[in-house]
Amino acid sequence: MKKTIEQWVFIGVGGVARAVIEILFKEKPDWIQEKKILLVEPLDISQIPQMRFFNPLKLQEENRFVSEDEKCVWLKTKVTESNYQEILGKEIGLDAFIVNLSTRVGTIDIMLLAENKKSLYLDTALDWWDDPITDITRGYNDSLTRLELSLLEATKTVSTSMVYTYGMNPGIVSSMALIGLEKAVQTLDPSLEYLIPLKQYHQIAEKLGLTTIQIVERDTQYPEKTLDRNVYYNTWSGTGFIDEALDSCAYTMGSHETHIPSSVDCEHRTESLQVFFSCPSIDIIAESYEPKGGAVHGRIIPHQEAHTLARFLKNGDYWPSVYYCYEPSDLGKGLLEAARKDREIPTRFLSASEIAGGYDSVGCLLYFRTKQGLRTFWIGSIVENGDSISQDLNATLTQVGSGVYAAINYLVENPQMGVISPEEIDPHFAFKLSAPYLGNCSFKEVTAHYKPKGDTLMDLLVVPNKGLLSWEQVSSKEMQLT
Repeated sequence: MKKTIEQWVFIGVGGVARAVIEILFKEKPDWIQEKKILLVEPLDISQIPQMRFFNPLKLQEENRFVSEDEKCVWLKTKVTESNYQEILGKEIGLDAFIVNLSTRVGTIDIMLLAENKKSLYLDTALDWWDDPITDITRGYNDSLTRLELSLLEATKTVSTSMVYTYGMNPGIVSSMALIGLEKAVQTLDPSLEYLIPLKQYHQIAEKLGLTTIQIVERDTQYPEKTLDRNVYYNTWSGTGFIDEALDSCAYTMGSHETHIPSSVDCEHRTESLQVFFSCPSIDIIAESYEPKGGAVHGRIIPHQEAHTLARFLKNGDYWPSVYYCYEPSDLGKGLLEAARKDREIPTRFLSASEIAGGYDSVGCLLYFRTKQGLRTFWIGSIVENGDSISQDLNATLTQVGSGVYAAINYLVENPQMGVISPEEIDPHFAFKLSAPYLGNCSFKEVTAHYKPKGDTLMDLLVVPNKGLLSWEQVSSKEMQLT
């Protein structure tokens, strides 16, 4: 039974939120036009184009702006651990949909508040309050995976539907990976097709010999003119990117892998499926591939899908390696180098009107061990500037917004699932709704074009420093070849 939403709450009204608002008003205007809207954003959003969807707002009291019909409220304030109960508890009514697209806002507390309000909930990333600067020597103890496991424990009695980390990546990429597995069955072993309607993806993965999933992204977008030299630009949240890239590198290490750098922390691999480098993820680079530009040298950035997807496909003592391999734009690379010196540098995303060319390719590169040798398949989305939903946003933000929109629809139609990860959303449902905003989407075997040395970290790591040159053997699972 569908849930009736009485109020829409956007915590954080940056680029992704604006893309979601654009898509909602285009696709489901009846869902939102007559409902209450709460926008929580400390920066000035009074002049952003998306405010055209709401009646003009006037200052009612300090940092609280209200429309003439009183349906829309904007709180110009930062949500913190000390004020979220007072601010959100007062402003959010029952049966809301809370879309948390902020940074450095404590995920677990906001989810528990949503349950108290009998409200649906979605975010695109897990976060701590104030996102403490990571001590790269702490590995697992400061990892997203530990935060996720804490979240699942704290919310295990939640009955209202809530999905964590669903946008493009994390999010749609998990749906792509599962659809890619279905399509690989048709090529590698059609006898396994009976497992598809049963949604036995973990069995499909092991029986097909899936060893590695690289969530691979290359962004080549560039601006059309010189921009403000005092600001650092990216095609999505600069703050979010800095927080990820300067975090310690977490690598979800599959059961097939036989070697690991001797300096890497393997202590928590059994519970987290991950090993941890004592250096920022910006410094760990792996080889990959995407079909438009070819070979990729991407940073292994910590992302939630690396854990949720590997855990979802775990079958006994089998699970694949899964990690995000990201080659950012030249502007993004410059932003990261500046952030090494000052994590709080001023940042802004590029709008479509500021982008002269380039593309953003996001997809899943699937590695299979077969009797014919290593075979690779790619499924993903390649977007260009013209795919942006509006000129004040860009194609990358549109990609993420489409994933949020798809997940919103799924939760509205399935409101009593409790807390779920991206893999528990029907992949075909999500992909169908997001595809119109994903540019050129395709699935193809790329074995003939991409010839990696192998499918392990030892094979694919582009060694950035001498500390990773010494390797030691670890226990592994022998793969049965299809």
